[in-house]
Amino acid sequence: MRVIRALFIAALTAILLSSPALAQWPTTCVSLNDIVENHLGNHNNVGIYQRVFGDQAEQACQNDHRDDVRGVFAWAFPEGGGLVVPVPATSATSPSITPAELEAKIAGFLQAGTAHLNDASASIGMATQEINAATAATQAGDINAATSAIRRSSAHWADVDNSLRASAIETTKAAAAAAADNFPETSRLLYSTSTTVFIAAGKARQISDNSLVIADEFADINSERVAPLLAENQSLSMSLADLMAAGADESLQVAAALAAGR
Repeated sequence: MRVIRALFIAALTAILLSSPALAQWPTTCVSLNDIVENHLGNHNNVGIYQRVFGDQAEQACQNDHRDDVRGVFAWAFPEGGGLVVPVPATSATSPSITPAELEAKIAGFLQAGTAHLNDASASIGMATQEINAATAATQAGDINAATSAIRRSSAHWADVDNSLRASAIETTKAAAAAAADNFPETSRLLYSTSTTVFIAAGKARQISDNSLVIADEFADINSERVAPLLAENQSLSMSLADLMAAGADESLQVAAALAAGR
């Protein structure tokens, strides 16, 4: 979701090259982000801010992309001036509660989110077992058994998707609570974590959907669709693992920001 400068330029190019009847300049961050994601073929990410953050989607999008926009349009402003982007006013008052009190307040959300992450991890393990079973069955020449194992792996990947989405929702609730009590940095990092986990959920769903197609085509070993989808699933799995690692790093930053009362 953190789109780099080149992607904003790509989005602007896509808009400028569109037919006049279709070209509409985006007036919000979320609309621009959706254009970018659609242009890149990341269709699962279209509308992701709205789904994850609800009424706070625009603010979350602006928080993620403000620096990117400044960089893209810096040439249009006096040197050193940069792009003037409205920044939400930060509270002039101290946090309304102590870090320990906020931690206790959001503990339920974070514990629920962690439980869903654990469920996702367990489902990934079961999906991996089914893939191993499919590999063994294929080597033994039992295509029916391999196909059944692939279908079961698809179901486990769907469970991963559901668990990760549930975890992202709980983290979003914690972020909203932190924002309400004047912990802006903690809130921002929690929102970032929830976005990372939500994107990971999309990867799991893609693997699940691909696996169903693979199962349908697997009886025909020479199918041209199987090999590319297997390769795509491997790439998606690696991307999902990277996202989960990034989410873990963001969680550490959340803890640091909370401890500092930010």
